[in-house]
Parts: sequence; C-alpha cells; structure tokens
Amino acid sequence: LKDEGTVRELIRQLNALRKEAGLVPTDRVRIECVTESPALRHLCEHYEADILKGAIGERLAVVAAASLPTQKVLTIDGASVTLALEKIPIS
Repeated sequence: LKDEGTVRELIRQLNALRKEAGLVPTDRVRIECVTESPALRHLCEHYEADILKGAIGERLAVVAAASLPTQKVLTIDGASVTLALEKIPIS
C-alpha cells in the first residue's frame, strides 16, 4: 500500500506540473523521472503503466539527467526526484 500511495503522489505531482505548463487534459506528454533512490526508480519502472495513465503520458523514461523543458524537483519519502515533461506535438 505504501508503494501505491507513493505512485499516487508521483501522479499528483505530474498533474500539477502539467497544469503549471498550461497543458489541457487532451495533451499527451513524455515524462522523465530522475532520482538516485533505488526505491523510487523501481516504482517509476514497475508502475509505469499506472503513471502514464494517471498523468496522460505516452512515454516514461527513468534517466540520469532530465532533458525535457518543464521540470520540478521534489522530495518523496525522503528522496529527491526530478519530474520532467514535454507535450507531444500532434502529427
């Protein structure tokens, strides 16, 4: 249950970041998760489908350094994590 609560917090933070970026619910995004915490890295990888569904994302990558333009650094369960996202252009 603790893991699921942490995942919900990640989704909540991603949706707040979407709002800060001026995105609307129909906008699809790419998401990056940067953390040195093995536990948070595992959650981002293991719950990828849930995170993508909850944050209306197309792709989630756990990376060493964020490269997407909209970023937010936060602390979850005592560990630092950077969440980054970018709107995917409609083709």
